Amino acid sequence: MRRYLSTEIAFSVLFFLLGLSTVFFDIYRKHQLAATLRLEDATAEAFEAESETSDINVREKAAQLTFTDPQSAWVQIKPFSQETLENALIRHQLSSQHAKQIIRQVKYFSKVSKKAPITIFVHQKLGSAYIECEQVVFFFGGMQKGVLHLKDGEFKLQSAPKSLQKTSELHSGVVKKNFYSDAQRSSVDHSLIEQSMMIFRHVLDFQRDICSGDSFTILSEKSYDKETGFVGNNTLLYSTINLRTRKLSAYRFVSGQDDKECYLDENGMPLQRELLVTPVRGARISSRYGNRKHPIRGYTRFHPGVDFAARTGTPVLAAGRGRVKRMERKKGYGNVMILTHDKQYSTLYAHLHSFEPSLRVGSYVQQGAVIGYVGSTGESTGPHLHYEVRAAGKRINPQKVNKLPPAPLRGVQYERFVKQKSAVDRKLALLRSS
Repeated sequence: MRRYLSTEIAFSVLFFLLGLSTVFFDIYRKHQLAATLRLEDATAEAFEAESETSDINVREKAAQLTFTDPQSAWVQIKPFSQETLENALIRHQLSSQHAKQIIRQVKYFSKVSKKAPITIFVHQKLGSAYIECEQVVFFFGGMQKGVLHLKDGEFKLQSAPKSLQKTSELHSGVVKKNFYSDAQRSSVDHSLIEQSMMIFRHVLDFQRDICSGDSFTILSEKSYDKETGFVGNNTLLYSTINLRTRKLSAYRFVSGQDDKECYLDENGMPLQRELLVTPVRGARISSRYGNRKHPIRGYTRFHPGVDFAARTGTPVLAAGRGRVKRMERKKGYGNVMILTHDKQYSTLYAHLHSFEPSLRVGSYVQQGAVIGYVGSTGESTGPHLHYEVRAAGKRINPQKVNKLPPAPLRGVQYERFVKQKSAVDRKLALLRSS
């Protein structure tokens, strides 16, 4: 009897300790997720603050251009919300007639550059009683500059548009917290950081694969106008991430056929894969593909996908380019969406809080586009994304889809890539030695 009681007490203590360790492990995971979410919120707030600060600086500079202190300055025309370009020019002390002349010239080059965005600067001379404007500069296509001069009461094109000067910038750094914030700390433009992350997301999980001590290098080329301070296209030429176990490199390659650009590794292999590794940002894997104990039903059951835990409302991205096959509510899956992709793949996204409002069955989506938002609908114990990949209708492990490399370049295209890669390598060597 005593032996039975002692055995029972020992098992009770053992189960108590196991339960206590599980509780502490869950608390640790929640704190880890909360830290990740706080980092994302801080990054978003920093962007908003930076944007607001830049707008305030523009207004302050405009306010400094007083009538009593004669001076001249280049002022960028930034229409307010729901304001036309003509009204914005008039607001900067140009007459209605001159504003229409400028717009007529600008619209022509907008059509030539396939409706690419155009940036306008006016050169203002401030006297004691009025503002004079005799010169207007506009930039189109991110690389071309046109100059309009006031002659005989009319703004006319001074000469044919010219290409802007290009300058190369090299940034390097070491990861201490995460790739995004440490790249920002190294003065890398946020658009280049996001582009690098989008390129490497096909072969790298930024939440789990990058560790403290890993390093990165980013080479970019931007168009710059010294006269007005305008910065045009900021093109990513090269990006590399040095992990502890491997090195990932991306070279920009422009094909000669349709000037379409893509990014290849040092061997000419495309980095883009059929599907993304992680279809939701800032999430942790809470359940992997394979057998597991069902969190609600309590028995062991095959889990046909991967679960990504994230807060409600986190955007869910299309893992690949494709078409919306289903948008519906199913019992266990809750709000579920299925996308069909090229070749034989299809992907499933379940437990969504809501779908992207603009999407319908039959809609086409690009890789990385927002298709819905994380939720906890259906049979779910908390907000997460259940993600499945199917090949020819058969469920496969989503984390092994990108293991097969795509076909490399061959023939003339490969020779063209070697020339472009050599030019980038020479720039890298020159900037590193300077």
